[in-house]
Amino acid sequence: MKILIATPHLLFSEKLNKLFNKRFLTDIATTIEEALLYAVDVEYEVIVIDAGINGVCGTELCTKLRQKKLTTPTIVVSDVKEIDHRVAVLEAGADDFLPSPFSDSELIARVSSLARRRRRSYTPNILKVRDLVVDLDSKQVTRDKTPIPLRRKEFDILVYLMANKGRVLSRPLILQNAWEVDRENWHNTVDVHIKYLRDKVDKPFPTSQPLIKTVYGMGYRLD
Repeated sequence: MKILIATPHLLFSEKLNKLFNKRFLTDIATTIEEALLYAVDVEYEVIVIDAGINGVCGTELCTKLRQKKLTTPTIVVSDVKEIDHRVAVLEAGADDFLPSPFSDSELIARVSSLARRRRRSYTPNILKVRDLVVDLDSKQVTRDKTPIPLRRKEFDILVYLMANKGRVLSRPLILQNAWEVDRENWHNTVDVHIKYLRDKVDKPFPTSQPLIKTVYGMGYRLD
């Protein structure tokens, strides 16, 4: 899962990045202009907006996101508790509002809920990277039009790699998304499943460039 954190406050961005980085991939934008550039170039599942990011309590960024026809779910966090402020944020296009102070678990739960809602509504039925194609409806995988039978976890990992093509995914991230756990002694399980995937997705196609790459000391990437 990829999320964008939009805040001009260094301490707040560090707090949110630390909170999210075990579960999600994160980018941080410190201005409205930077946030818009990120949002246009990268397909995020959720955008977390600090109400203090320029504009009037963050409504300017919400408005500009919607003006650009971006449908990425947004949640605004704010220490302003007046109802009028909350209404203005929601009318500007935000999908959710969380007043400060908030619990870390509630913010994670709300972001995860928005992401699940987006996946149900916007996840494409077909993922494709070069000649590798995954049909999410039929759960069929082909490369160069050749069927590739995968076990469930192999399929889940491949989908996660393809949905985040070009990005380095750590073992904890892969564990969190394929098994919904983050246990240190499970990391070898990721390596074993990556080997199985390579044996099925890359090895039988010697004339094609390998897709699954190891980024030593960091994790894996598909590109």
